[in-house]
Amino acid sequence: MTRTGLSGALLTDSLWPTLEIGSQRSSSLMAAVVYDTNTEGLRFRQGDLLVLNASEPAVASGRTSAARLQDLFELGVQLHSHNDLHA
Repeated sequence: MTRTGLSGALLTDSLWPTLEIGSQRSSSLMAAVVYDTNTEGLRFRQGDLLVLNASEPAVASGRTSAARLQDLFELGVQLHSHNDLHA
């Protein structure tokens, strides 16, 4: 990546390591992921924002982790669900 930050960059193999490093260096985090079963590498803090599919079918099937949502909620992360969110 030749730019500072992630804006305008296309990341393939290095996506998650780059996001993890960026989230640790950032003072706030806004993220959108389809499902959340394992985003522990992203450093969410109070007031951060996560948009994901947290619909009943997504949670019931295990595509989104209810336990992870509870942990993020207790941290003070703003959680917003969009049922039609997809990759």
